[in-house]
Amino acid sequence: MPLDEAARRLGVTRRRVQALVSSGQIHARRVGLQWLVPAEVLRQYQHTSVRNPGRPLTQHGAWAEIGQLERRHPDTAPALDRIRRRVRPRANHIDVYVHPGVLHKLRDSATLVRSGRDAAVEAGVPVDLGDLDMYVRASEIAALIAEVRASETITEANVHLHVVDDDQWPFEPIQRFASLWVAWLDLEDRQDRAASTLLDRLGGRARA
Repeated sequence: MPLDEAARRLGVTRRRVQALVSSGQIHARRVGLQWLVPAEVLRQYQHTSVRNPGRPLTQHGAWAEIGQLERRHPDTAPALDRIRRRVRPRANHIDVYVHPGVLHKLRDSATLVRSGRDAAVEAGVPVDLGDLDMYVRASEIAALIAEVRASETITEANVHLHVVDDDQWPFEPIQRFASLWVAWLDLEDRQDRAASTLLDRLGGRARA
């Protein structure tokens, strides 16, 4: 859709959408003389953006808030949704496509931390494996993308890379799977239906 339509759906000005595109928060592509925003990209932005104005969390602040979430999760759906949006800056999120034959290599990596469906399956949650969520250190992302020949994509991703600054890395040296709350955040951010099953395992659905 054109930027004017994207602005109308978001309830903001065209200039604001242009700023979001320039900053990389919304991906757009140029066709002829105009910029177009894929509908799926706009839906993703609406689902993950912070609704209340204010300074966004740093990676450090986001991981600190995730620690609080893991100790005592909110008991209402709006509160849980608000926190999910706030902690989105925990990583730089990159969606890529890799050849399906490479997925087992990524899953066997000793330096990457699996999240999403993989972490849920490891914990015995009854979901199937699907797209792969992985946390990776910022210093390793360029080499990883080159090694597996990953192609950044908007709509055909099968691997979701969550890039964390080296000095903010929240996982233990031998940890290979993210916590179930982190796995839920990653799944719910992209509206994967496995998020609901995982939330049930984490203590039942929050009240509306």
